[in-house]
Amino acid sequence: MSHDFRTPLAVIRAASGTLDADPPLPPSDRHASTQAIEREVEYLDRLVANLLDLSRVEAGSLRADREIYALDDVLTRPLERARARLGGRSLEVAVEPVAVLVDAVFLDAAVGNALDNAIKYTSDGARIRVATAEPGGGRSA
Repeated sequence: MSHDFRTPLAVIRAASGTLDADPPLPPSDRHASTQAIEREVEYLDRLVANLLDLSRVEAGSLRADREIYALDDVLTRPLERARARLGGRSLEVAVEPVAVLVDAVFLDAAVGNALDNAIKYTSDGARIRVATAEPGGGRSA
């Protein structure tokens, strides 16, 4: 867990240090630094929110609020966040617009966590694939 906090903090520290560079950085480099800071702060915010949600689930005070959503719509946000962190990896998405009964917040967090782990534990050049499939592999029983 400490690594999960220290890595984004190191990025934020390094990027913020470049903003006061003498001589000043070119605008494109300053923009890249501010984007890195924003991306890592968003990651830390999600990490803290996930920890708080986990403690609420364990205490029994957080329950799923399930509704029907189009799966491709619910996955848009976690996929966009992952694309910003891919580095040298590629993301292949094959998600159908099927109706699902889910808690959209929980699904966003679960998919976001899975994608964060895929990015964290794969090397540059790796392909990360997100796809939908029928329950049971699409076979009839």
